[in-house]
Amino acid sequence: MSLKIDGVSNAIKDTNGNELLKYSVIASAVNEISLANAATGNRPKISATGDDANVTLDLQVKGTGILQLLDGNGNEVIKTGPAVASAVNEVTITNAATGTGPVIAVTGGDANSDLRLGAKGTGKLALTGIFQGDSANSAQVGLARTSVAMSDANRTPAASEYANPILEYTGTLTAGRDIILPNVAGAICVLFNNTTGGFALTVKVSGQTGIAVAATKRAMLYCNGTDYVRMTGDI
Repeated sequence: MSLKIDGVSNAIKDTNGNELLKYSVIASAVNEISLANAATGNRPKISATGDDANVTLDLQVKGTGILQLLDGNGNEVIKTGPAVASAVNEVTITNAATGTGPVIAVTGGDANSDLRLGAKGTGKLALTGIFQGDSANSAQVGLARTSVAMSDANRTPAASEYANPILEYTGTLTAGRDIILPNVAGAICVLFNNTTGGFALTVKVSGQTGIAVAATKRAMLYCNGTDYVRMTGDI
């Protein structure tokens, strides 16, 4: 196959005269893209090169298109979400040297911004490894716990009770009981049903169905803005 460089439309065209690659002409340009092929066992490369000491490489889609990374079978591995008008915040991934971990962080124009991780449908968010603080000593983080001996009745905890992310309830139950928490989108709690009697505790927003955690079990739960849903199964 032969290719044609069209200096009028600034394009490389295929044998049918259709545009295969377009380029822009920038006056006094000093940076560019370099393509390198590779010998057996090595990888081809697309690089930002030029006179500047540091050169960023931008990839931009058109309109509502998204950016996708595919594996060798053509399956999606990573894909971006649809464009957000006037977006100012983003996720930055930073690699790391030996002995330290890579970082996934929220960056952008806002002084304070949440990082949201979500499973699909009834899927769970699985977390592995040990939680550690971002400090000079990288000390292990322990989540604060509230332990309450509850009566044999539904319970609406006070704010001071659910301020800690781990909620442990003890006491003897004669039936399943509800733990009614406020509707705070994004709130996470770990419920430990340490009651006796063999009955479940259901964590819910008032008027909703909630999630039942069996006796002697723990579960991590998440408020989706309507009700509490599972992040993990009973453990």
